[in-house]
Amino acid sequence: MFSRSGIGVEGGNSIYLEHLIPGLLKNGYEVVTYNTDFLARRETMFPDVEHVVMPGECVTIEAYLRTAANHVTDAIERDDIDVLHLHCPSSALFMDLIKQSGKKAIVTHHGSQLIRPITSDVLGRALYSEYQFSMRKADAVILHSQIVFDSLKEKGYSNIHYVNIGTQIKPPASADQIKRLGLEPGKYFLFVGKMRKEKGVDLAVEAYKKLDTDWPLVLAGSDSYEPDYYEALIKSARSDPRIRFLGIVLGEKKASLFSHAYALVNPLRIKGLPLVVLEAMSYGRCVLSSDSCAHQEVMRKHSRLFKCNDTERLASGMRELLDDPALVKRLGEGSKAYVQKHHNIDDVADLCDRLYRS
Repeated sequence: MFSRSGIGVEGGNSIYLEHLIPGLLKNGYEVVTYNTDFLARRETMFPDVEHVVMPGECVTIEAYLRTAANHVTDAIERDDIDVLHLHCPSSALFMDLIKQSGKKAIVTHHGSQLIRPITSDVLGRALYSEYQFSMRKADAVILHSQIVFDSLKEKGYSNIHYVNIGTQIKPPASADQIKRLGLEPGKYFLFVGKMRKEKGVDLAVEAYKKLDTDWPLVLAGSDSYEPDYYEALIKSARSDPRIRFLGIVLGEKKASLFSHAYALVNPLRIKGLPLVVLEAMSYGRCVLSSDSCAHQEVMRKHSRLFKCNDTERLASGMRELLDDPALVKRLGEGSKAYVQKHHNIDDVADLCDRLYRS
């Protein structure tokens, strides 16, 4: 069996699993996911999957570790789980316990999530170093970054496998869901992600205030990670009725938002490539992104970039897109073709299949 262990299901990794699980089911695997009660509602999206829901938090490093320990302990005590596929550093820290149980351990390395809650925390950095060491003990490590793959290969890792991060390729969703929200197809800018400072949501809010348009800016994502930051966003947007907060969106509602947005705004402050960017591109949406976004060789060709942390440049980029629908259409079509060819989640599911069976 395939087991999702750890607490990554609460954040971006949960989106990753939404894309990966259908491929695993198609390849004949039974899937068990481990979730905290924070996002237990996700289980309704996959009725053919067993969902183990436990109390837990993902606010502090200590909470990450407690939750991961509970998930790993439960998974290794079950006779019907053969493989633990770990998507969060905190769960991989229990590698010795997993190996002693005789089960296979596969890690997908998504980055340094463990130290994000308190980036200057000494404990967090020490644990992240331990996590890098624990990856050596895994049966296999899946990497979605060629740069990270090359770096670990130079350090002597022999259990690493590279494949592009993938997303499901779906047909456009009906506009019924967005119409129920009072939105018109093709007449809104969209942000999807956690309401955290690193995501740069405040930049999108401030930039949008500078635009002369009746179209709304739609912000979809959880408010549970940085409450003070979220409250500041609400206060900042209060004077502008065009800025709308939808909270968490899942399933058909999210697909509908992606399918009919004019463009996606990705004002990311940290280095990386959020999966929502690939999701939007897979639906043929134009993306306006900060230049901190990874894979700029891709982003520059199929998107519009603005200087990170620069509200004026972001506002200018939005104006350019508003004034040039033909450009938006061309970039969106190029994005869709590129993602279909290079970022199909089936490639990731096939790699998992080979590693589970090897």
